[in-house]
Amino acid sequence: MSERPEKEIKQLGRCLKLIRLQHKRTQADLANILSISPQQIQKYELGQNRLPADAILRLAIELQTPVESFFPSGISDRIFDNQYPAGDRALLMQIGVLDAKKRALVKELVSQLGGVEPTAQSYV
Repeated sequence: MSERPEKEIKQLGRCLKLIRLQHKRTQADLANILSISPQQIQKYELGQNRLPADAILRLAIELQTPVESFFPSGISDRIFDNQYPAGDRALLMQIGVLDAKKRALVKELVSQLGGVEPTAQSYV
């Protein structure tokens, strides 16, 4: 993307606020989920700070909301570039939230099932 992403960061913040309100949650509730301050949630919602990808994943899982709902129409397609089927993207997102030890176990399982040695470039 050649232009600066401020507009998209603000749009992401508006989506975060909308999702929070739809789930009848407070900024403090989301802050607890992410182990951050409610003021940081406010900054995300106002588009003053960027919402990290791992925070989006954690919120999506906790609120049982598709990750795509955090993005305005069109942005999520560019993020994944439609290179993976929807089911694979969902699996990758769920794996991405796991701690390092659990991700290593998933890599080992995939290696054993497929007979393929995991690489440093793997998405798991």
